[in-house]
Amino acid sequence: MSEYEDFQYEVEIDGTTILAGSVPMFIPEGGNHVRQAFVRVPRFKRRPVITATVQANDSPGNMFAFWSIEYVPAADHATIKFSAQATAPSGNDFHYFCDFNVVGEIGTPYPAQL
Repeated sequence: MSEYEDFQYEVEIDGTTILAGSVPMFIPEGGNHVRQAFVRVPRFKRRPVITATVQANDSPGNMFAFWSIEYVPAADHATIKFSAQATAPSGNDFHYFCDFNVVGEIGTPYPAQL
């Protein structure tokens, strides 16, 4: 496993890296109709392909949809910020998880291509 502990799986195929994991989502200050998760990953040469789903073991169904997935490079890593909002008009207190996949070439990014 890598020094980054926010993902559980790392596979490299011909220079392309696939990271995957599941992290708990938290309720931000805005209220329980929103959930967020931040994941620390290595820097990629350009913005990677990122896919994600929201799931909960204690929820009767998937009630959240992503409205933002941000890739934010830093000096020695990158942070992916996932933000989801309830599809129903009110929130709830279920415990949601963000399951994600990140695919790309790890290396020093080119800022103009992010």
